[in-house]
Formats: sequence, structure tokens, C-alpha cells
Amino acid sequence: MNPPFSEGAKHVLKAWEILFDGEIVAILNAETVRNPFSKERLLLLRLIEQHGEVEFLQEMFVGEDAERKTPVDVALVWLKKTSTFEQDILGNILDDLRQDHREADDLAGEFQLPHELALPNAFIDNAVLMFNAAVEAARQAVVSEARASRYRTMLGKTLGELSGGGISSENESSSDGVKRTLFKRYHDLKNRAWASILRSTQVTSRLSSAAQKRL
Repeated sequence: MNPPFSEGAKHVLKAWEILFDGEIVAILNAETVRNPFSKERLLLLRLIEQHGEVEFLQEMFVGEDAERKTPVDVALVWLKKTSTFEQDILGNILDDLRQDHREADDLAGEFQLPHELALPNAFIDNAVLMFNAAVEAARQAVVSEARASRYRTMLGKTLGELSGGGISSENESSSDGVKRTLFKRYHDLKNRAWASILRSTQVTSRLSSAAQKRL
């Protein structure tokens, strides 16, 4: 990442929030780390201490190749996030199994039909809000599917499956399987969001006829 120096901490914190499992490397203004006067900078410093490291570099943008020369010192931040799959995805199995008496209404109690979002008027803001909502819903669905698959496996096969007359249907509930599914669904949603924006009249109306044909 090479976020705007004035909002470096905010961008890195957002990247950490949406990252499921992986690494972040970011170029920030050194003062962002050296002078943690704000809540966001303090959170970033805590993340670095717990999950990574930082290297301070001098005169990185004063050479002949620098498009915009500046003597500002740079902080090269590295963070590594490892998903605690058994805890975060599957939850505490024993605690869940203790709830062994549930009524049908209880099981469906948290389900609600989605309401129309109260969106701001700006077209791009609307698209971003819808995309974020879709990503979060997809993430929850993948997590729920993984947990359901793991519990189903723990319960064992049906009588039909044991006698060879049933078909077992299992979703992949491993950590890697969840990552692959999240990756696939995220990119599908991103492609849909960009396609919606690029095909909208808010975009095409601002293009010449030749540009519309190229698009």
C-alpha cells in the first residue's frame, strides 16, 4: 500500500479490518508512527507491536528518479494477520452443543428479511454501501456454511448414507476452503459492482460516443 500520507493510519487500519488472512506492507509518513497523537495512530502502533514491525527509511524521495522530490522520512510497515480458524470460524463447539434444546422459533429468531437501505443521494456512495453490504452478507454466509458443514460431519452419516442409499453433500469447512470461497465471492461481487458503475448512465452520459463504444 502507498496511501496518502495524511491518512496513512486510517488506510492501514481499514486494510487490517477487511483482511482475513495475509500480509500488509505499507509506505507511510514516518511521523504517523513516531508521533501517535491520535486514536488511529495509537491503534496502528499497537498493531505493529503485536503483529509486525516497522523500518524507518530516510531520503527515499529525493533521488533523480523521484517524480515529486521530498525529504520526508518514510516508515515501511509490515503486518501479518493469521486467522484463528477454529475460534473465529467454527466458534466454541462445546458451548454451542450445550444449547441442546432449541425450538424452531428460536432457531429462526435471528433471521430477518433485508430492509431497503436508507442510502445517500450520491451514486458512488450508494454503490459503495451496497457493495460493502453484499461483501459482509457473503462473509457471514461462508462462515455459517463452514460451521454447519463441520457440525454435520461431527454428527455423522444418515441411515441412508450408511446403507449406501443416500448421497452425502458436504461443504468444505477447512481454513483454506473458507479462504478460497471468500476470495471467489469477493471478486464476483467486485466485478458486479464495477460493471454496474461502468454501465450506468451516470458514467456513460459523460463520455463521447467514441468513448462509449470503447467502453
